Amino acid sequence: MRTLLGYLVKGLLVVLPIAIVVYFALIFFNVFASIFSPIVVQILPNISLMSQRIVSFALMLLFLVLIGYLAECLHPLLYLKKLFLKLPLIKTLFGIQKGKLPSIFEGKRAVLVQFNGVSLFGLLMGEVLINNENTPSSKKLVVFIPNSPLPFTGFIFLFDPEQVRPLQRFSLPQLFTFVSSFGTRNLNQISFPSK
Repeated sequence: MRTLLGYLVKGLLVVLPIAIVVYFALIFFNVFASIFSPIVVQILPNISLMSQRIVSFALMLLFLVLIGYLAECLHPLLYLKKLFLKLPLIKTLFGIQKGKLPSIFEGKRAVLVQFNGVSLFGLLMGEVLINNENTPSSKKLVVFIPNSPLPFTGFIFLFDPEQVRPLQRFSLPQLFTFVSSFGTRNLNQISFPSK
């Protein structure tokens, strides 16, 4: 009895996937037949129902061959990729990975900023002199802190010079790649400054 039940289960495992494929193929054929049947009736008005189905099936096959041919010739995914790479945001991101920075960041240095026990990567943009009436004027460094995943967006902060240390052997393209990858790339290439 167990052998008979085992053969039954094995038979089901063989026949069931084939039946499912045939079932969905019939549904697919019926959908395409319902789409192409009105066209066939318009072109050939005095055609029998069986002939109408056969012509609809032939049109369906011709349509699928045409779609396959267009996919082979036009490479729509490559076309979409080229179109996608022309978007300004994507163009800038790929330019950063190739070492091309937006002009506003040219000549800037990668820095490590430390305050309140937190270390942040940033770009030294320049320095300003803060004048207050009650206190003596003080020099502050302007640091751009980039955001992930778009490193050319972020925040501008003013820091005391002792809070900012330049990073050695870590270029801005590497910093931008590091930030845009959520910190998963180029970490082993950073030379942290000594205190």
